[in-house]
Amino acid sequence: MTQGKRRQQLLAVARRWQTSTDTQETFARRHGLSRSALQYWIRQTGVAGVAEPRDFAPVHVTGPSVVEAQAVEIVLVSGERVVVPPGASSAQVRVVLTALRPSC
Repeated sequence: MTQGKRRQQLLAVARRWQTSTDTQETFARRHGLSRSALQYWIRQTGVAGVAEPRDFAPVHVTGPSVVEAQAVEIVLVSGERVVVPPGASSAQVRVVLTALRPSC
């Protein structure tokens, strides 16, 4: 395969990740790439930041409707933990998670 064809093939893989629900790690492994190689090709598409943001997953709380405010701990796929204090806005949480995203 020529270098130009390989480049086009890898760019196409990176673009497919943009619409995938897989993590970069899972998607890269499935396509025989390292996560860092996939990240390189995503950057080469010129739209690296476009598809990465994903909506928060819906959460259904069960139990008492009146609960004393407590911190919430979020464990990312990478194993990193984020503790969200009571009163934190969703915008603040989004900023933190966006900052951590490259390591997710």
